Amino acid sequence: KQISGLGSSAGFVIDKYSFMNTNVELTKRWYETGDEQWLLKASQNFRLSKKFQLKLKYNYKERYLFNKEQKEQTFKILLNSYF
Repeated sequence: KQISGLGSSAGFVIDKYSFMNTNVELTKRWYETGDEQWLLKASQNFRLSKKFQLKLKYNYKERYLFNKEQKEQTFKILLNSYF
């Protein structure tokens, strides 16, 4: 069975001299079943050199499915290399 829904997002990016950038996005979704979902994504990037970038990422999900609340959080640290 396919479920339809409606969503809305808002976010912003701050870029500071190509050395660092910040990205934040907030999303709210409503489903025809009455379920809801919140998503928060945030990341911070730092250019360490011409070839390396450090990225910190945080994701948060909050869902209300069938009158049951579910929460999930993830945090990642990435080192990107460019050739």
